[in-house]
Amino acid sequence: MTGLSTARSERRRCYLFSYSGPGQVIEREIDLSDQGIGSLLDFLSCSFGGGTDLTAMNAVLEKLAERAWNKADVLLVSDGEWGAPDSVRLGVERARDRGTRFHGVQVGNRGRTGLHALCDPVHVFRDWLAMDRPADTKEW
Repeated sequence: MTGLSTARSERRRCYLFSYSGPGQVIEREIDLSDQGIGSLLDFLSCSFGGGTDLTAMNAVLEKLAERAWNKADVLLVSDGEWGAPDSVRLGVERARDRGTRFHGVQVGNRGRTGLHALCDPVHVFRDWLAMDRPADTKEW
């Protein structure tokens, strides 16, 4: 909610993507209205069977190519057990050139992962229970 409050105070919009295996993508624009909070709760209740199909990042990169979103902040949360394809890395670099910032939260200390190829900074936590105590972070 803090991120939404900050976005609201800065008059910035918030758009969420959740993706996992092939064809599993959920998108929602969120605001602090009653309807927006309901949409956020619906979004948070979604889950997938695991895996990460990074081609779904194309939907994120397409959204970032829109003028209204090209200076967005992107937060990726993952276990990081994937490699970043060249096409996705190049798309992220083009988005960065337009002003987008990519932040990562890695749950599970697996060393350098796909998140590190796309995000700066990446905050690493041993597990969900350790979220209040970073295991290995870049900036904290």
